Amino acid sequence: MPSKKDDLFASMRFVLPEQKEAYLEYVADLQLIPQPLLEADEIEEIQQTIRESIHFGQAIRVSWWRRTKGELGVAEEAWGWVRKIDPYQGQIKLVHDEEVHWIKLDQLLRVQTV
Repeated sequence: MPSKKDDLFASMRFVLPEQKEAYLEYVADLQLIPQPLLEADEIEEIQQTIRESIHFGQAIRVSWWRRTKGELGVAEEAWGWVRKIDPYQGQIKLVHDEEVHWIKLDQLLRVQTV
């Protein structure tokens, strides 16, 4: 049985739609994080894994930070193969069967081989 805290609006008799929307936006904002800073050794490890993905066709799992509100954002994740590095735009092209992601290099959080 859900608690009243988890289902706040079901326990109230009257809630304006604006109140519900504001509350849900507040809860979503609690999940936002500032962009994490990486150490030099973490950056080198990410670069090495990306090079291996390109040269050997190794599938990788990539986590990156995406700005959503001001200086805050969310961490996203996808897997695939790196098909291109664009040094002029500072981004990589991650390709999966149905998806293509262009991910900025300065927003990468973690890259792991699958």
